[in-house]
Amino acid sequence: MFQLKRILVPADGSETSKRALQYAIELARSFNASMTLLMVVDDQHLDFLGPASYPENLNEIIEKRMMDQAKATLKEFLPSSSDSSISTETVILRGYPVTEIIEYAKTHEIDMIVMGTHGRTGVTHVVIGSIAEKVVRMAPCPVLTVKPIGH
Repeated sequence: MFQLKRILVPADGSETSKRALQYAIELARSFNASMTLLMVVDDQHLDFLGPASYPENLNEIIEKRMMDQAKATLKEFLPSSSDSSISTETVILRGYPVTEIIEYAKTHEIDMIVMGTHGRTGVTHVVIGSIAEKVVRMAPCPVLTVKPIGH
């Protein structure tokens, strides 16, 4: 029989990730599963900052601000999703979102990933790519993708 014990919900603060969270909450209730909200602080831009005339600790300042913003975003997510019957934890990681989501799913024996898509098409999709699409291809478990309203 199909069972869900652990659901991973990658969150980026978007309306679509909020919609994905609602699906995850219903699945968690139905299966009595635990939920992990995961936010990945994408630190790729930090590699572009060279030693030029920037303050020595600029990367640290930027990283701290990014982590603080991630914490604030997750706090905003939780009040609407708080349900004492669902075991929920929040995790913030730093790195490339696709890699961090996949690694977290593998190392924490996640049974399903529920995540939003941004519905990009055309050139934007080709240039920016799709994190959700890459996660679907590489995930060690099923992935439920939630489209934006109107798609």
